[in-house]
Amino acid sequence: MSNIVIPDSLKAMTKAYVSEFKLPSSTLLACKAGRCQRREGTKVVEPIQEKGLLYLNVEDDLRKLTFVDRQTKAVVDEKYLFEGDSKFLNLNEPSNQVWGFRFESSGEHVFFWLQEWDVEKQEKPDYEPYKKIFKEYVNGDIPEEYYDDTEMVVEMEGDEVEEIEAEKKNTNIGSSGNQN
Repeated sequence: MSNIVIPDSLKAMTKAYVSEFKLPSSTLLACKAGRCQRREGTKVVEPIQEKGLLYLNVEDDLRKLTFVDRQTKAVVDEKYLFEGDSKFLNLNEPSNQVWGFRFESSGEHVFFWLQEWDVEKQEKPDYEPYKKIFKEYVNGDIPEEYYDDTEMVVEMEGDEVEEIEAEKKNTNIGSSGNQN
């Protein structure tokens, strides 16, 4: 069961972005953001001057982080988030506006800076709720309503099939994927 609780205000904002940018209906959270780049040979992260949208969704039971250019609405970068591979980086940045993500398998780091603006208060919003949701999601937690219960068929040959059959016997998992 998921621990992710999305405030109603962020749900409404995400719903508006899903409509405006034609995002997948499985989008969990979307927010205005830009990318950052790390200055070579340092730990300094600098913003790239661009307007984008960062969103989280689940596609075929896989978690995904996607960055879209807000002007062209084109996908600029997509990252699948595998448990144990993707990590949310806690940056020493007091506003919580700049985030980092590390991918263990490739050693890649990506950085984003939030560009949301509270129109009513004419100031930056509290970025902590966004950060909490992204951190939980990237590190492996997905709300149950985003799971797809459709069974998938994977075609394999020879030794791979034998390994899976042996694993099923060792863990008492039946063909439906449920424990006996």
